[in-house]
Amino acid sequence: AQGFENDHGDDLARMRTAAEKAIQLDPLLAEAHEALGMEYARDGQWVQAERSFRRAIELDPSYSVAYGDMTIYVLLPLGRSDESLHQMRIAEKTDPLSPFVQNVLWWALLYAGRYEEAAGHCQKAIAATECLGRARLAQGRIDEAIQVLGTGKNPRYLGYAYGRANRREEAEK
Repeated sequence: AQGFENDHGDDLARMRTAAEKAIQLDPLLAEAHEALGMEYARDGQWVQAERSFRRAIELDPSYSVAYGDMTIYVLLPLGRSDESLHQMRIAEKTDPLSPFVQNVLWWALLYAGRYEEAAGHCQKAIAATECLGRARLAQGRIDEAIQVLGTGKNPRYLGYAYGRANRREEAEK
């Protein structure tokens, strides 16, 4: 379960029901607790979400997705960047080759203001170009960000970079 791009109220209700049923059938199923954490987080039920994610991690300490989802959907939204970094360092130790873990780790580093360290993780991340471009934007290295983002497939942050460089016409494109 990675991400909530749109509002899928019915899907979320089914997800919660399925996760609760799975936990009834097997209370030691880490994935079910993680899924329930996602649903709670989507509803802004932070305490319950964190409790579910932590239970998933307790049941399976190598389940890196639970660390990442707890970071994305609970810790970062609540401004707990130091704890986010701590959790993602654990996830990285348990699953060092995971692009998902590297992606969430660079987000946590970016939120913590550790831009150069974030940039160092970009080559391992899912969206490496976006990662490096956003790190350079955060550092105020706008021309470099434009150069990097111009090579990527997603123009979203390129437009923002052009805007930051006061290059309105290019930003509007």
